[in-house]
Amino acid sequence: MLTGSPPFSGEDEEELFSHIVRKEPSYPKILSQEAQCLLKGLLKKDPLERLGCGLHREKEIKGHLFFNKLTWELVESRRVQPPWKPTIGARLDIRNFDEEFTQMNVDFSPPEHLFTMNLTQREFNGFSFVNPEFVVDV
Repeated sequence: MLTGSPPFSGEDEEELFSHIVRKEPSYPKILSQEAQCLLKGLLKKDPLERLGCGLHREKEIKGHLFFNKLTWELVESRRVQPPWKPTIGARLDIRNFDEEFTQMNVDFSPPEHLFTMNLTQREFNGFSFVNPEFVVDV
């Protein structure tokens, strides 16, 4: 969300997963040093080194310099005022979206059933985390 594009890309899933495992993302120069440092910490390959995965977990993230102007108590109590609030006239009001997107054709395609079952997972050998939502009893 900071850059408008994902940190990794590929021509297909295999190449994407390979890039996730083997490459380091590049960071646009428009990002502040604090933002780059935050992203580098969150995207560490080794979970033992990853920001937020240490002994202090979310406190590591909340205490990062990137968030130094944020009052977490206000965030948690939903009292933070947004810097800009869009004007919305009706439920389907699209005036806040760029025409590049509102003029696009929409192709609806149903998601592939059990998508994760079709992945070989070999790209992630050595990863220690398994999302319990994607574990299927066989």
